Amino acid sequence: ENDLIEVKNGKRHFISQIEWDDWCKGFMFQDTKTTACGLDALSDSGCYRFEHEVIGNIFDNPELLKGSE
Repeated sequence: ENDLIEVKNGKRHFISQIEWDDWCKGFMFQDTKTTACGLDALSDSGCYRFEHEVIGNIFDNPELLKGSE
């Protein structure tokens, strides 16, 4: 929770914060072009499996989110 991930896909590039979602009972991140995604999107069978990296967290690197808003 509160990690920042950078997602690079051939057509999309965004930075998102990992957050807990009470309704889904899981950790989620926001794809800026679609909807919220569960962390399963980062798994071996997920849509972002080879295209993501943890680049920091919101406490140590708040400036990283400013460019993605």
